[in-house]
Amino acid sequence: MKMPLMISAALLSISLSAPAFAHTVVVPANLATVEGNGGSSNLFGQINVSRFQQVFAASEFGSAPILLSGLAFRTNGVSTGALFEGEGRAFSRTISDFSLSLSTTSRSPDGLSATFADNVGTDALAVIQRGSITFSSAATSSNGTTRDFDVLFNFATPFLFDPTLGNLLLDATNFSGGNVTSSNGTPFDTQIMAGDSISSLFRTNGTSGVGTLNTRGFVTQFQVASAVPEPATWAMMLIGFGAVGYSMRQRPHRQLRFAA
Repeated sequence: MKMPLMISAALLSISLSAPAFAHTVVVPANLATVEGNGGSSNLFGQINVSRFQQVFAASEFGSAPILLSGLAFRTNGVSTGALFEGEGRAFSRTISDFSLSLSTTSRSPDGLSATFADNVGTDALAVIQRGSITFSSAATSSNGTTRDFDVLFNFATPFLFDPTLGNLLLDATNFSGGNVTSSNGTPFDTQIMAGDSISSLFRTNGTSGVGTLNTRGFVTQFQVASAVPEPATWAMMLIGFGAVGYSMRQRPHRQLRFAA
């Protein structure tokens, strides 16, 4: 039996308009292929228990809701390595007790509160549940100007971010501290600039209370799993599914005949 024309059209529209693509967003965007002017190894702490927050301006993500499925950092490059903590190198590190959350915050870059709790949005989600985590880098460069974004963190649970509701807050906590050596600790690329789209808050020797504010932020690449369908897309999907259901109801029932 041939599918009715209206069903074919509806399903074709779904296939063309459904957001099945994936892409990346680098913040700050102007540093996607340009080395930041600094470097730091404070993101996940050195020896002690630590907590780190970084805010990203919503304007870097466009105006439509997006589903964030992971993020990546890059090691410090040659151009700034001599000035800020040295050049990044290949490494592999395991933190035995770590978590990472994202939320939508009303706080802005260079406008974070020194109190961690004041920055966290009501939609906070642990995209990496508390537990052991291993991350690494080959410290290679594919473009010849910056290191690759290969310090990768895939989210166990994607985070739906709507840039129209506020800025994005990353909240990483190293509950175990320790285990940093010359072979598994390395600086990541950062940008130190007041008035740009990122800033941070860091505390060593604690996971709550008050930290130290800094205009510095890590250059970060976000993996975007998909965009959220527009209302028109949802409507077309409903039409398509309704048409399929209608067609199925209109099919004639065949009677089974048994030979005598």
